[in-house]
Order: sequence, then C-alpha cells, then structure tokens
Amino acid sequence: SYYSAKIDAWLAYKRIPHRRELATREVFAREILPRIGYPVIPVLVTPDGTTLQDTSDMIDALESAHPGPATLPAEPAGRFLCLLFELLCDEWIKVPALHYRWHYDAAFAADEFGRNNDPALPPARQREIGRKIAARFSG
Repeated sequence: SYYSAKIDAWLAYKRIPHRRELATREVFAREILPRIGYPVIPVLVTPDGTTLQDTSDMIDALESAHPGPATLPAEPAGRFLCLLFELLCDEWIKVPALHYRWHYDAAFAADEFGRNNDPALPPARQREIGRKIAARFSG
C-alpha cells in the first residue's frame, strides 16, 4: 500500500530494526483484525505490544524514542510546512494514484491482491481471489 511504503521509507531512513510481514489472509485473521477490528494495512506493533495503525501516529510515537536522524526541522515554520505537505500527500496524492492504479493497471493490482492474500495458491487461483478482493476497492 502507499502507506506501507511511507512507513517503510521512514523506518529505513531512521535505521530502526523491524520485521515486515506480508498481510496474508492468515495475518489479517491472527494479528490485524484482533488488534484493529477491521482489515487495514499498515499496522505496526511495537516491542512493548502497542499497536499503531495510522502512519502519522506511527512516526509520532517512534520519533521520540529514535530522535536521530531528525525527520522534521526544529524550527516551527519548517516543521509546519513538512506536516502540511504530509497531510496533503496523505489525503490528496492518493486520489490520482488510485485513479491510475484502477484505470491503467487494474489487472496487475488485482493479481497482487490475490498473490498477497494467498501466496501458497497456484497463480490462477490467486488471480480469481484477487479479482474478487479488487472489486471491493476499484470503485
């Protein structure tokens, strides 16, 4: 997901050790649904067991524990501009991104849904499952 890429890039920049787990059907059933209550990614579970779902919340929670290297300017005007840019990107960049995903690359996106959901199944069955999942998102 776009937001998974956002937190992955932030964690890599901060050099914070972490384990990324593919959000398969089993992971949703075992981890995400019990912790969050609905199917969503990304989800971050901290070493103390705290569960965070929103990437901005993840960054805010981890920034104090991992202050260096800084990801926001110390001066208020620069900090404000960075947070404004984050808000605009989180809420508005996804509109054209989703349009391009579903208008120009829908088959690939559906295949990825199936591959991620059930990685052990044969490709034809993954495509079938992916198209069912994608039907919920593509509208």
